[in-house]
Amino acid sequence: LYPVTIEGDVSAEMLKEGVVVYADTHKIGVLLSAEYGLGIAKLRIEDVVRLGTFTAEGVLKETKKECCKITYLPHK
Repeated sequence: LYPVTIEGDVSAEMLKEGVVVYADTHKIGVLLSAEYGLGIAKLRIEDVVRLGTFTAEGVLKETKKECCKITYLPHK
């Protein structure tokens, strides 16, 4: 589990549906919680190590529409 910042609106309904985190075209995890621009994401450890600080796309699982930008800042 990793702390992330979120740019965009993510509702409880979206989280229930599922927000998948993609770096480029590679699925690296899912967003579990979001409020006030902060969140918790379940991310693949090997991708976090490989990418370091990164911004990824949050995509709704069911509709495949981008809903937010998710940034992992390891020093925050």
